[in-house]
Amino acid sequence: VSLQLRGYPCWCILTDGSQLGNCRSAVSGLLVIEKHVIGRNGSSLGKLFVATEPAELDSAITSDAMQMASCLIAQAIDTRQLYSDLLHRSEFDLLTDMPNRFCFEKRLDTLIFESEQRGGTFGLIYVDVDDFKLVNDLYGHRTGDIYLQKMALRLQHQLRSADTLARLGGDEFALLLPNIGGKKDVEEIRSRLARCFQKPFLIDGETIQGKASMGIALYPEDAIDKDSLLNIADADMYAIKQAKGIRPYENLSMRNNKAVETLIN
Repeated sequence: VSLQLRGYPCWCILTDGSQLGNCRSAVSGLLVIEKHVIGRNGSSLGKLFVATEPAELDSAITSDAMQMASCLIAQAIDTRQLYSDLLHRSEFDLLTDMPNRFCFEKRLDTLIFESEQRGGTFGLIYVDVDDFKLVNDLYGHRTGDIYLQKMALRLQHQLRSADTLARLGGDEFALLLPNIGGKKDVEEIRSRLARCFQKPFLIDGETIQGKASMGIALYPEDAIDKDSLLNIADADMYAIKQAKGIRPYENLSMRNNKAVETLIN
């Protein structure tokens, strides 16, 4: 815009407060004109400003330049927002807004690599909600969704800032616990997570007693690769579920044949 208007200052102030462009502190003798930048959904994204000579105020060149610039700014912001939304959707669960399976496995790969380099130890906890199908059948899917959201928040509140809680899908969650001293520490965290469900969940006037089965694995004591760690934690979780009298095969994901073989053996 400045080039088209003989170098007159032009700048943009966005709704987040950021300022871009050539804004001179002194514009004596010039008139400042502005134009709203409107997004695809009709919302204001900011304002475009030009300081120009009074004679140029109503010229077609000034008007055309500002119209073109405001459209390009809006397109750039909308495109960036769309990209950010798509990136977030690819890595975070839509229901709980926590990392999804794809993001979890990326972080697990990174943690394995970093632990190999420095000789570190970390824990993995696999969580499966008990009788979740029954909650859906009794109270409906909306209540079931809220139940999962509240359960995820309770789990999250028990963790450190460096820990990762992810929803792998359905009623399955997983936790990554870096910088763990040993399996005793992981077992202690598992016990703390189980205790956070002692208080029932109140949802739309209904009282639901939360229950979950949790299996653990420790790197490098139990395994040193991603699939083996997940298999061991998964098998441990289903063994605990079976000990409770819950038939593990009803909801067992066949992504993990090794977990099935472990249980059978």
